[in-house]
Amino acid sequence: MSRIENRPRAGFVAAESGATAVLAALTAPLLLAMAGLAVEGGMAYFTRAKMQSVADAAAYSAGAAFRAGAGVDGARLEARAIAASLGFVDTTAGPIDVVVNSPPASGPNRTNPQATEVILSFQQDPLLTKVFRSDPYTIRARGVSILNAPPPDPACVLTLDPSGASALHLGGGPRVAVNGCDVIVNSSSASAVTGNGNGALTAQRLDIIGGVDLRGNVTVPPRRTITAPVADPYAALPVPPKSGCNRTSPPSVSNPVPDGVYCGGLSLKNGSFVLSGTYIVIGGDFDVGANANVTGSGVTIITIPDGSARSRPQIAANARIRISAPTSGPYAGVAFFATGGTAAAPDNVKWNGASNIDVTGAIYMPHTNLTLSGNVSSQDAVCTQIVAWSVAFQGDATINATCAGVGVRAFGVGGGTENAVVSLAE
Repeated sequence: MSRIENRPRAGFVAAESGATAVLAALTAPLLLAMAGLAVEGGMAYFTRAKMQSVADAAAYSAGAAFRAGAGVDGARLEARAIAASLGFVDTTAGPIDVVVNSPPASGPNRTNPQATEVILSFQQDPLLTKVFRSDPYTIRARGVSILNAPPPDPACVLTLDPSGASALHLGGGPRVAVNGCDVIVNSSSASAVTGNGNGALTAQRLDIIGGVDLRGNVTVPPRRTITAPVADPYAALPVPPKSGCNRTSPPSVSNPVPDGVYCGGLSLKNGSFVLSGTYIVIGGDFDVGANANVTGSGVTIITIPDGSARSRPQIAANARIRISAPTSGPYAGVAFFATGGTAAAPDNVKWNGASNIDVTGAIYMPHTNLTLSGNVSSQDAVCTQIVAWSVAFQGDATINATCAGVGVRAFGVGGGTENAVVSLAE
């Protein structure tokens, strides 16, 4: 009897080996892709974890910059600097984008003015998976800081000129008492504050970027150097359109003076006048003449140039004006709003000698060199603010800062990086 041996055939073994090789060749790229994705996923995870720490640190520093009055641009520069110091700059594996929002654009603190949000977006190029994709990965991290800081020291006078000499000037020996608040001078000039004669400025502090050049016996309050300009608190005030004229200013103005839009000017002379409401004066001056007596409550006076026709609030010698601003509405807290002038060519307004100006609210002239040669008193005005391109005091002034309920916008210098962090993330 013959024996049958149970042995595999050579051809079958060869076929099986070939199939395995083909299968391995087909699955190798998939296995490599999966390995590459796993490695790059791990890299992205660790990059994301590092970015979260960077976002937290950047949110804290950006919030501190806002506290110091740096504004959005300054806060973003601070956040970018923090990101760069921790390795995330445009020259790394991919560029990083830094977005700063205060308050945050989303989340539970989106209405909290004390909260600052930093969003980092990092573009990481693929390394092991370039065969399968060429677009970079986008990795994002978000940090939110809430600085539990006291409010800034209140200020009553702010000059906005960033570089001019004599942004604040004391001339002819005025006695200017700024009670309960600071005076802020944004100018970086070595002669940002000037004075001559025997004048004196008293206030809690003089917050200043530049220097002081005083002649004679002029005195100023203790100085505090600031490194960044304080933002214009009224910069977002809406300017009315140059249209809708519904009032005129004949030689004899009716009394009380109706509010509305006056084209060509509004002149109040030789008499007593009562104001109430918003007076928009286009292409002409709001002119308070000598010996006029103007009173009113809930008053906002807005002057708007029209082409070559200038429009300024003018107060003559021996005039008397005693008004208070509205406490609500779009112009809450604003008594005067002069829209003329530009940063390159500021307007000039002089309120003349012996006039008595008693204003509760803000005198806001962002591109006007304002000279006060008359007396600015606070006999009735518990709260007066002056925000102008520059301010020159040539007459005595008393300015108070009891501003609760008046409607003015608070501004000042204070806070800083020493404040406690309540939250760094959401």
